[in-house]
Amino acid sequence: MSACPGSGPGGLEADRAVVEAFRPDAIVSLMEAHEYGLMGCADLPAALSRLAARRYDLPFRRAGVPTARFDRIWAYAGHGLRQTLRGGGRVLIHCHSGAGRTGLVAARLLVELGLPVDDAIAAVCSARPRAIESVAQSQYVRARRAHLTDSGVASRILGCLLGGATGDAFGYPIEFLSMDQVRERHGPDGLVEPRLQGGRTAVSDDTQMTLFTAEGLLAAVDEDLVLHQDRVTGRVRRAYLEWFRTQREEWTSHAAGLSQYRELWAPRAPGSTCLTALAAGARGTVDAPINDSRGCGAVMRVAPLGLLPAIDPDQAFRLGEEAAALTHGHPSARLAAAALAGLVRDLVAEGTLDSALDRMEARLDRADQGEEVLAAVRLARALAGDDTPASQVLPTLGQGWHGHEALAIGVYAALKARTFEEAVRLAANHDGDSDSTASIAGQIWGACHGHEDVPQAWIEALDVLEPLCDIGGQLIACIDADDAGEVRRRLAVLAPFARRAATSSEACSEVIRDFVQAVQASDWVASSDGAQQAAEVERLLTDPRAIQRASHVQLRRLATAIVRKDRTSDGTLERCLRSGRISAMARRAEALLVAVAA
Repeated sequence: MSACPGSGPGGLEADRAVVEAFRPDAIVSLMEAHEYGLMGCADLPAALSRLAARRYDLPFRRAGVPTARFDRIWAYAGHGLRQTLRGGGRVLIHCHSGAGRTGLVAARLLVELGLPVDDAIAAVCSARPRAIESVAQSQYVRARRAHLTDSGVASRILGCLLGGATGDAFGYPIEFLSMDQVRERHGPDGLVEPRLQGGRTAVSDDTQMTLFTAEGLLAAVDEDLVLHQDRVTGRVRRAYLEWFRTQREEWTSHAAGLSQYRELWAPRAPGSTCLTALAAGARGTVDAPINDSRGCGAVMRVAPLGLLPAIDPDQAFRLGEEAAALTHGHPSARLAAAALAGLVRDLVAEGTLDSALDRMEARLDRADQGEEVLAAVRLARALAGDDTPASQVLPTLGQGWHGHEALAIGVYAALKARTFEEAVRLAANHDGDSDSTASIAGQIWGACHGHEDVPQAWIEALDVLEPLCDIGGQLIACIDADDAGEVRRRLAVLAPFARRAATSSEACSEVIRDFVQAVQASDWVASSDGAQQAAEVERLLTDPRAIQRASHVQLRRLATAIVRKDRTSDGTLERCLRSGRISAMARRAEALLVAVAA
């Protein structure tokens, strides 16, 4: 926690040295724009951005509490900060004085990481007197809750939404240009960086409709945050009709939901098939198609249907086809959408891209009239595996105007690229529907790798960042609710070992036997945790402090690793017991149980 760097007697240079010595992985700035000028350090934001891998600008009024916009953006920024802290990283938080706003945000992070609220407030006030300045700030912190969600799942949800939007915004300026025109305007490599206007990048109708798909999905979730699948397609249809209204009418300040965001009322080259179908009420079904459109306007919008664990991949496939059929009648348009929704569900569940594509192919192979989409996906995978230049490959896959072509280009780019930026560049630079193909590539990459792989500067330039974070936060809240009961049960089973491991006179072997039985009976041993979490588990085993801030998901992975390592009675469990690791895990479970109950 810090006062504004540059406000000390040594000025900015002296404070910069202190910040550099701290070596922050992330910096959070809470000051409003005019405050920097009043303090004579207008260039501070730029200077701080060079001192950390990530910097979050989250201003709110001095001595006040965060605004509704702050809380929406927090779905993205807060997740990134918790990820940094859980990984043992350092976060620098500053406002004008280093108290009030700074203490509030620090306490919020501690609560969300699982510390009981009274302990969180006491911790920040101990480190910095008057860190919480007012009753309102204290009440704000007390209204926060621990975040239960597997941080990897939350990251992949955000990654799909933000990756798709940044890909869309990247490709939108060149959507209707040939590659010759793109090279003439942007150089021989084509478009390589987002095109900003007034410091912002504009998304197209692709992201607008993706957001409204997500709003329709969320409308099928009841007050107890339980999803009713039988309501999804009808709610998505209503959401599309609401989006259609934004394309024809003027924004009103009385609008609710996504329609409250004025930026979503801007017409951004909406597709003619969608407009025509929506004007007629969007009443198409799989069994009664309303047209024979093969357009990509269905596949580019359905990814959110794969973001909730309450929907399995086969169900996401079905819902994707039903949502597509509302406006697009051709089987290839419907099944490309279905395939993407199922693929996203597999990826968010932490499958690898190749294995998720295998399952997608299997679903298409079983689907009636899925041959064209299946052939396109198989061709994309084959071409991604050889050394043929992308400029020669992309014409083979089509121009992306049709659903199966757009999906194939997105799959090819996600497979071929080594970074998010490369994937989006590959998917956008061709003669066809650049924004849709780049959006699909971004959705696939983000759902696979998480939002951390999407450049922060590209994310924060989006003109629709606030509604994206709003929707992302609501989706993550659904997962939290889905997980809460199960998490309480598991924590309650592990917590008693804090006392038994530390003070019991029972033989070590008896404690070990009971511990193994308890974690196995309560599903603490996860069937899916394995080699990809090896580094995280090793850090928990070697660094006792890491256990003190572990999430319930990390505790589960650690329990899994310990029990698996000891299958051959190699002494792992006994060493963990005698070294206090099991006791530390159980104490952390007790603390998380208190936080969850609160």
